[in-house]
Amino acid sequence: MTDSRQPSALMVIDRPEVRAVVSRALDGAGYAVTAGAGMYDGLRLAQRMAPDVVVADLALSVGDSRAFIRALRAISNTARVPVIAIAGTDPLGAEVSAKGLLVDALLDADVSEEVLQQAVKRARSRRNLADVTPDMRWDTPAGGLSVVAADGTKWSVHHVSGQDGRTKETLMFVSRAGYLRVADFPENWRSLPTEQLLALGALRPR
Repeated sequence: MTDSRQPSALMVIDRPEVRAVVSRALDGAGYAVTAGAGMYDGLRLAQRMAPDVVVADLALSVGDSRAFIRALRAISNTARVPVIAIAGTDPLGAEVSAKGLLVDALLDADVSEEVLQQAVKRARSRRNLADVTPDMRWDTPAGGLSVVAADGTKWSVHHVSGQDGRTKETLMFVSRAGYLRVADFPENWRSLPTEQLLALGALRPR
């Protein structure tokens, strides 16, 4: 059964101008937005609400933003929640600092609402993909490739591989409606018609 509840978002951002953009973007994307005042309040809220996505400031004035993200990953009910990090005044330094934090995306402080919405959408799609296929590990998008079904549905194409280290790839088609897992796709899959590609798997609801 489809989950019809409104998705929730937690933002932990100090800078008012950044917070305003993030709040509008998340609200515009249909999220119920909750704001945390610094690291400790953010952790308290995250544990209580288990949000669908977290947007965190890498320039928090209350607490350590990197420690906040690491703590999220250590808590069972937030370990797999997508985290979008917003860089501070030094984007290069933020990129270096963000390495190893397991954030789903690192965005500049002057990010637009549209770019943030797309980052959140991609992050949630990847996490959903990992959740519904626990035996698989999401790797990288397949070169930005997408296919369009006869009904106009656009499917983005992703590669995943087994967690046991096997090199064989599995192709995943992901859309708002669900996903297709193609366990044994042919080597010439790029040249196949959309209908034939879609026929290789069974639609599974999100």
